[in-house]
Amino acid sequence: MVRQISVENFKCFSNEKTFRLAPLTILSGLNGAGKSSLIQALLMLKSSTSTRDNVVPDDIFPHKIGAISQLIAQDFVGERQITLSAQTDKGDWSFSYKLSGSSKQRLKVIGDPQQCPDPLPTIQYLNAERIGPRLNNGFGESEQLISPDGSNAAYLLNQAEQAGLLIPDDLRMKDEPQKLTYQVEKYLSAIVGLLELGYDVDLDNAFIKTTMRTPISSVPVTEPLTGFGFSYAFPIVVAGLLSTCHPGDTMLIIENPEAHLHPSAQSNMGKFLALIAGCGVQVLIETHSEHIIDGARLQMASEGKTEQLLIHFFGQSERCLTTRELTVNEKGELSSWPKGFFDQKQQDLRALLEMGRK
Repeated sequence: MVRQISVENFKCFSNEKTFRLAPLTILSGLNGAGKSSLIQALLMLKSSTSTRDNVVPDDIFPHKIGAISQLIAQDFVGERQITLSAQTDKGDWSFSYKLSGSSKQRLKVIGDPQQCPDPLPTIQYLNAERIGPRLNNGFGESEQLISPDGSNAAYLLNQAEQAGLLIPDDLRMKDEPQKLTYQVEKYLSAIVGLLELGYDVDLDNAFIKTTMRTPISSVPVTEPLTGFGFSYAFPIVVAGLLSTCHPGDTMLIIENPEAHLHPSAQSNMGKFLALIAGCGVQVLIETHSEHIIDGARLQMASEGKTEQLLIHFFGQSERCLTTRELTVNEKGELSSWPKGFFDQKQQDLRALLEMGRK
């Protein structure tokens, strides 16, 4: 498990910042305050463990980032280089990066992966821009790793069916079958509402059509007829349960798991991700949803595992980025409630009350 990560001179982080990580870590706070940057730093660090020379950020990040030089903090400290490090159960990692090549579109890695401990955990990563409803989805490049946009979720499930993968007994719902494919349907139903899934696999053309039937549909319908909620939640459930089926360290990173979900479904998603974290998969979430956080707090408190939950709040103060670590006690209560941390509802209600008095 990754215990902490430190970043220096990377994007908005000029001075060195260190973040503790728990079995379930939630990144929350203002837009543009560094949440995605921390995830990108972790992805870059993971990539560096398998390279000896240069890192090409466009091969790591889900989107083109433009000039590589912009990855280095504008007000960098000391040398113009990025330094990333991680502390894990198996040892410490540290790499520095300098601009490389005549066009300076690569980052030269300073540090030898062979001198570091065992590799960082396998990372299952889903970014915020997951694929929307499609009539058909492709197979993807991996038979074990989710695509950043979630497009190969049905294919991974098909492979799991062929392999007969079983989820841990602790995750099995109601003494029902442990088959991954069966439990994906059950957990997805618990999050977004009752449904039955079907899959039409076309091996010749390398695509899968996913269909579903709900209590209000007498015949199965395709994804484009169901809206975005299913297509955004489906790969999260697949990647989460799949991560529990493989031995060894795994980290599940999800950006905005609340996207396109009703508040009750968001809370259920938070509970689901807390369950995954309780089964040995390290989970890192970036979210703007209080319902995701509340669901995770409720689940951890009900299991007596609140010490396994950390929240990092990213804010701003006098044109400076700030970070604050929040813990959760055994009752699920937050250690503090900083200004700007999901207090907008109270501010709006206060404004409405003041308008009513006029």
